Amino acid sequence: MQPKIVFVLGGPGAGKGTQCQRIVQNFGYVHLSAGDLLREERNKPASEYGELIENYIREERCLSRGASGSGRSDDNLDSLNKRLNTYLNETKPIIDYYENLNLVRRIDATRLVDEVYEDVKKVFQEVNDTARGDN
Repeated sequence: MQPKIVFVLGGPGAGKGTQCQRIVQNFGYVHLSAGDLLREERNKPASEYGELIENYIREERCLSRGASGSGRSDDNLDSLNKRLNTYLNETKPIIDYYENLNLVRRIDATRLVDEVYEDVKKVFQEVNDTARGDN
């Protein structure tokens, strides 16, 4: 049996982590956050890549996290601008590629968290129905 892998992508501050928590709770997926994995490696005392990761993470955090008092070293306007540029120049072309293969489902994440999740649930139910052959 092949594992089902879903990539939740979006711009900085889009609520990816919030929605992923709900997906885990309701659909039984395992959530692997690239940011969390990088921070874990960075915090290992003997990490070969710790300093490189710290510099990278410092470049891609969202300004709103700084405003909420997160106390993180990487929350500032320059970082937000760099993250937006990274998303537009590196992530969005990947999304566009997979969208051309009809493998992307878009959800408007500018709404309330619960409203967004209603659409997320519909997508996951559709995927599960298709995998079972219900469609």
